[in-house]
Amino acid sequence: MELRKGVVLLKGSPNTLVVGRYVIDPGNPAERSAEILKAAGERPTVLLTHHHADHLSATPEGAEVYAPWGEEILVSNTKARLFFTHGFYVPDAAYVGRDLKVAGLVRPGDKIENVEAVDLRGHTFGHMGYLVEGVLYAGDAVFGEMVLKRYGMPYLNDVDLFTASLDRIESLEPEVLVMGHGPVAGSRKRIKELVEANKSA
Repeated sequence: MELRKGVVLLKGSPNTLVVGRYVIDPGNPAERSAEILKAAGERPTVLLTHHHADHLSATPEGAEVYAPWGEEILVSNTKARLFFTHGFYVPDAAYVGRDLKVAGLVRPGDKIENVEAVDLRGHTFGHMGYLVEGVLYAGDAVFGEMVLKRYGMPYLNDVDLFTASLDRIESLEPEVLVMGHGPVAGSRKRIKELVEANKSA
């Protein structure tokens, strides 16, 4: 689904955004990598919002991976990722992923061609969003109502940072909001409703 010229959504849970050869959150399951290669071409560059395995398991072999600053060890090391996520090593967790070689780090304000990295911490301590052509890929910085209804309070490392990131999402005034888990929000009114729903959770 093309959201803007050259900005393609691959629906899933999580959703994946493809901007030319850049792939934001390849997602899960690992078999999805074939769909990603078809959309982005061979040897894409992967930009991760955060280290959780459900957002990185479909990273294609040979992709150049960029992790949010401070989360690189959790992207590159499965045991560290599982220990940090669960509080102990869980080799048979629902989402495990694999060790990924990190080519570089992304910091808030970085520009990767026409993609701008945005600080959306809270869900994790280094969580990043990506803004391109009026489309904000927010990853798990905001959740759809069905996720909130099912789980109540979502997984958060820091509630205050999460709330500040919700305010930042609104202040950026994106025309389209793509979240990791939930449908695309295509108006500022709808984005405001989602922000308020997340604050109330």
